[in-house]
Amino acid sequence: MSPTTIDVIRGLPTPSTWAIGTYATPDGVRDFRITHADLERDTRWATTVLGSHGVGRGSHAVVISAGWEAPWFWPVARAVQRLGAVYSACDIWPFDAHRTELFLRRLPIDAVIGINDAIAAELAEMGDIGSALAGLRLLAGRPDAIGRLRRAGLSPALIAPVGPALAFQRADDSGAQVNAEEWQLRDVTGTPTLSTIADRGHRIVDEPQTLDHRLVLHPTDGSCEIRSSEGPAAR
Repeated sequence: MSPTTIDVIRGLPTPSTWAIGTYATPDGVRDFRITHADLERDTRWATTVLGSHGVGRGSHAVVISAGWEAPWFWPVARAVQRLGAVYSACDIWPFDAHRTELFLRRLPIDAVIGINDAIAAELAEMGDIGSALAGLRLLAGRPDAIGRLRRAGLSPALIAPVGPALAFQRADDSGAQVNAEEWQLRDVTGTPTLSTIADRGHRIVDEPQTLDHRLVLHPTDGSCEIRSSEGPAAR
């Protein structure tokens, strides 16, 4: 019997590239390559951040992201699963807020990750967003949603893509940080710059980055953390 197509495919060597993403810089849009090794390390890092918030076996997390955001959010989704938690997906567009609301109402959700203001605004139209999102072990909001969430009496952690990297706030931190074993985020004369530290598929040195206008950099040991300037202090 001749081998099937799938058998032939299984016998082929695995390419080192997992995905190609794009991000905006002050100088234009850049492509960046993510290897399978990059994905694995990013997943391990996201696992430690989620674990700091208590996400683990028995948790049920909703990850809100678009398909093209996989370079940043698929490691987070994989980390949810690796911790033994249940993972449900929602999109970032306003029409998908109904799915988010359904999950919150009918499932034992205890973590919502990546909520943006389009979803938060639609949830607020449907009812009291403060009540809908209260009691979660982790509410991680994007920069455009932090102000609305704080004004609703919530204390969201911050999650934000920074060029090809992801900044994600741990439970005990005052802001979001990139993975310090992979990236270095610095403030160079008022301009946020990002450098690659690890051996990744995409290498940059002090590349200027475009930050959301609601974000501010705060120097820390050897790097910078990102905080939101929106609304009252969350922590």
